[in-house]
Amino acid sequence: MRFLYILFIFSIAALLLGCNNASSVLSKAREAGIPSLRKDLEKLATSNESASHDIPQASWPASVRRMKPIAVEHHNEGLLLVYKKSERNQEGLLVMLDVNKDPGSGGSGVSYESLRDGLFWCREKIRTPQMKR
Repeated sequence: MRFLYILFIFSIAALLLGCNNASSVLSKAREAGIPSLRKDLEKLATSNESASHDIPQASWPASVRRMKPIAVEHHNEGLLLVYKKSERNQEGLLVMLDVNKDPGSGGSGVSYESLRDGLFWCREKIRTPQMKR
């Protein structure tokens, strides 16, 4: 009986940690300074190094590297810092370059959770390989 109780506690803890990814990433963004992070991402989005959908890690500014995403991609009118990726799904912090912009309601296979001004947690299904711009 005690084993089942311990297993139950560990299961709940694992579930909470998995759901807490957006809040931990938001904490990292606050530590980095959200206005300076957005400014760095604006520069990155318009640089020659970010001409493709996937932005090479060598081009990431220090503020982005400190946040430790696994990838950075163009997404809508912002940049997506990817933290979780599988063959068919990915999740990450969408930073809209204009704080007043909204990514919309999502649609088929994508959802956005508003975290604060111009920051959204994005969950999306990957349908096909991304095409270069």
